[in-house]
Amino acid sequence: MTLPDVLGLPTGWVVFGVVLMALFTFWGGEQLERIFGGKRPAASPRARASWAAALMLGALAVLLIGQPSLEDRWARIAPERQAQLANREVQVEPEEVLDKLHDHRLNLQIIDIRPEADYNVFHIAHSRHLPGEMVLEAVPELLLEPPNTVFIVVGNGETASTEVWKHLVAAGLPNVYIMSGGLNSWLDHFAGEDPGVVKMAAMKDDDLTYQFPAAYGARYHAASPDPHEYELEYEPKIELEIKRGPPGQRLRLTSAFDGKRRHLAVALFLIQILPYRRIPPCKGGLQRL
Repeated sequence: MTLPDVLGLPTGWVVFGVVLMALFTFWGGEQLERIFGGKRPAASPRARASWAAALMLGALAVLLIGQPSLEDRWARIAPERQAQLANREVQVEPEEVLDKLHDHRLNLQIIDIRPEADYNVFHIAHSRHLPGEMVLEAVPELLLEPPNTVFIVVGNGETASTEVWKHLVAAGLPNVYIMSGGLNSWLDHFAGEDPGVVKMAAMKDDDLTYQFPAAYGARYHAASPDPHEYELEYEPKIELEIKRGPPGQRLRLTSAFDGKRRHLAVALFLIQILPYRRIPPCKGGLQRL
């Protein structure tokens, strides 16, 4: 969480306030030196005044320009992200979502953006209900999740969830994906064991195409199906992106861990996160703490 989030103020005002406090601190230090150290401010380099003026001008510029809007942020990343959408690189099949819900290496969170009425009728177990208008308000909290967290945005179809995905990506939330086909596709795969659940024709993409006998929420079998009861076949899409060390250095762990590839990826992950200490050369190299 950033300082603007903590203070609940725009970034421009926070920057301006920090610069003012810094300049006041420097000025106060000079006055103390004058009083107790006998040092005259006039003897100090004149460059300080120039630097102070430059800092103030910079802070004022940030204050006047303000923080980029989500639309501005999306405009900067739109070419790359639109290509991902067009190539269906971020639309995850329900089979993979079910598989990764039971993967202990991932903290997979399902963000259900549907209206409350649809959510109360049926939702995937342990999903988080954040209707469209509440998602952006929850971003600071979502950013506090562990680094192995993957977010799956779920609507009845894909139209609304795609728009929410764009907003979350523009807001800087990592590892965000879309449920391919939405809850309707999930129910196509896993609602067969629920008596009374009937598929109907949909008028729009984001309509719920299933009729339920009652609003049981997550108490239906399809809300928490056992992955061992199904032959889960899918093209892996989920890639866990973890930022480590200096900015720009990233470790990407794909969900398709198998055989030697899995062991190699885990080894690289451990190398990144486990601390080392140097010991004298005569005893050799590096030693794990």
